[in-house]
Amino acid sequence: MNKITQIFLVITCITGLLTSCYTKDDENKLELVLDDEGNYTGFSNLPTDDTVEDYKEKGYFVKQDSEVINQEVWDQFIETATGENETAIRMVRLFTEEGTTKGPYYQDLFYKDKHYYFFDSSSEYLKEEPFKYLLTLEGQFGNSKKDSGVIILTDDNTLTYEDVMNSFLSSVMLDTSPFQLIMFQ
Repeated sequence: MNKITQIFLVITCITGLLTSCYTKDDENKLELVLDDEGNYTGFSNLPTDDTVEDYKEKGYFVKQDSEVINQEVWDQFIETATGENETAIRMVRLFTEEGTTKGPYYQDLFYKDKHYYFFDSSSEYLKEEPFKYLLTLEGQFGNSKKDSGVIILTDDNTLTYEDVMNSFLSSVMLDTSPFQLIMFQ
C-alpha cells in the first residue's frame, strides 16, 4: 500500500471514531418514539426529584412559576426548527403552591418532516398530531390591558392573539381546537 492510501485510511478511522463517540448530548437527545398503539413513549422513567440546576444542566427549557431558566434553549429550538432540519426540546414546568413545589410537568416539542409535534406528560392523549406552524402571538388582555403573549401550534397561520384568548373565554366548546397551547408569555 502506498503512503497516501495509508494516510487516507488513518484519517478515515480517526474520523469514524470521533463521530461515533458517546457524548452527554446523546444521553439527553429526544426521539419521537411511539408504541404499538401510536402513543408517545418519551415520558417513561423520568426523574421526579431533579432540581432546577439538574434540568438546566441537562439542557432543558425550565419554567418555574413565571421565571424562565435556559431561555437560550428555546431560542436555539426556534432557530433550528426550519426547512428540512429536525430538532426537539424538552420543557419542564414547576409550580410553587403554598410554599411547596409542584411538578415536574414535562412537555416535549419536536420539529420533524416540516411539522411540529407536541406531547404533555400530564395528558392522557399522547398521539402524534402534526401542526404546520408554531406562532408567537402578542397582544393586550384583561381589564388593565396588560401586554402578554401566547405560543401555539396550529395549521392556521392567520390566527390572532385575540382569537386565541377569546377561545378560552367562549362558552361554545368546539370538538377540536384550531390550535394547541404551548405556553403563555
